[in-house]
Amino acid sequence: MPKLQRINLNLCVDHNPSAFLLSVHRFVAQVHDPQWLSVFLAELTEEDVTRTIYSGFYKQMVARGPPLADKVVRVCTALREAMTQSNENQDFYLQPILSTYVRAGHVGEAISLADSDQALSYLALLIDTDKLYEEALGVYNLQKALKIAGKSLKDPKEYVPYLTKLQQMDPAYMRFTIDKRLRKPQSALRNLVQCKDRTEECIQYVKSSGLYTLALELFKDQPEEYKQICLLYGDHLLNKQLYEEAGLMYQRGGDVDKAITALTRAGSLLQCLTLAAKQNFSEEALVEFHLALLSALLNQEKHSEAAELHSLMGKHEEAVSCLVEGRLWSRAIFLCHQHKQPQLVESLVKPVLLESQSRSLMDIRAKVADMEKHSTRLLVVREQQANPDRNFDALSDIQSDTSSLSSFSTSSGGTRSTKNTRKAQRKLWSLKEGNPREEQALLYTITELIQNTERLTSDVRTTCLALAELGLDTEAGTLQSAMTAALEKIQQIRHSVWPGSTAKKTGSDADAIDPTLTDMQLKFPPTSCISATWRLDIYS
Repeated sequence: MPKLQRINLNLCVDHNPSAFLLSVHRFVAQVHDPQWLSVFLAELTEEDVTRTIYSGFYKQMVARGPPLADKVVRVCTALREAMTQSNENQDFYLQPILSTYVRAGHVGEAISLADSDQALSYLALLIDTDKLYEEALGVYNLQKALKIAGKSLKDPKEYVPYLTKLQQMDPAYMRFTIDKRLRKPQSALRNLVQCKDRTEECIQYVKSSGLYTLALELFKDQPEEYKQICLLYGDHLLNKQLYEEAGLMYQRGGDVDKAITALTRAGSLLQCLTLAAKQNFSEEALVEFHLALLSALLNQEKHSEAAELHSLMGKHEEAVSCLVEGRLWSRAIFLCHQHKQPQLVESLVKPVLLESQSRSLMDIRAKVADMEKHSTRLLVVREQQANPDRNFDALSDIQSDTSSLSSFSTSSGGTRSTKNTRKAQRKLWSLKEGNPREEQALLYTITELIQNTERLTSDVRTTCLALAELGLDTEAGTLQSAMTAALEKIQQIRHSVWPGSTAKKTGSDADAIDPTLTDMQLKFPPTSCISATWRLDIYS
């Protein structure tokens, strides 16, 4: 009746999905005609028609459940089971059963089931013959692929030689060739691994496909091939600058020299030293290795590891200098006393610590001075903007700049466009007096200064602790007082620049200044970056 009345057949399911799935055997028995079942399957969609084209008839049904998830697949599966379990001849429901596989996306299974020429012809009605041909290849059924190709517009000269060539291949290599054509690299590799006489081709395929992890799994019981894959993977990781992982792969591949080179570039101290110990380097080679590793560590600012390496080389003075350079004051002091060289505290640690305290003082005071200058200027700018006689020509200029920036940003031009974009960006955020966007530029700069100053609290605590350890209470107290005064000034500036506002940004937004802050974001004060435990009570 639904078909005669031109009712969308999805309504049979959507009216009550649960009831339909429970009574699917009765549905098959009542419809009975395979052609009508095929029509029903052809019309199935994921759309719930009770919520779309027939929604007007269901407005009064308040307590309706959610739409049936994966509707097409679930209905096809249920109908297939019902038709398979019916008392009819096996071929009676063949066409609708094939439809259930096709509609559910299991074309390969439909091809496997379609043994007769009539069944293949039916599939050719449901699916484009070129796609059906590819699917037949995908299940490695060359005979059916040949029959399907014969039903298409393909030239026999195009597919017959290819299928003949596949037929003559070793089964595993045939599957690999087909998978490669169909762009199924993982399946292709699994099949190629089974071809024992094609190891070199397999390794080259791993390299071209990048399936190193899968290859390691497939070759785990073949030591020589496994090592080759490890070395190739190491080269791949090295090119991606993943030096530590490359070093691990080189180790598995048995190339210790390459492993040491990669791990040295990674600055992996302990792993490098372990490998060096295994190599039994000569004294001269070991010194050369240590120097290369030391250079890598310092380039990566791994001062702690560099100091440890200096200590292993017996260069305790250099180790202390390394720690001092990294501002690791407490460790530097400990190392001096550990090696019974307290004089190094006076000669190496104390002078640099005092210099660091002095630089920190200057930095804090300079930032506070800049904040005061810019916040004072901001008040003047805001007062000028409140004046109704403001310069509209200037506003016109900045609107032109803004539109220029927009056009530059969206263009795909080359170097000139990029340079012009940067120039326009700098002009928009210029602190030059009279710039129509001077208020936004000042807000951005003040925000940056506040966060950079607050981030100094952690370093100030570390410096004050080291100064206290050396009995330099005056210097420590001076530094902490300067930081305290700076934070008090910041609090005043927050209230004057953003009166009545609270911090808008949270979480990771507090970690870095975004150079593309919008004007709306600048209307709120920045989130505090103050270290919670920075202040020492002994200097409060």
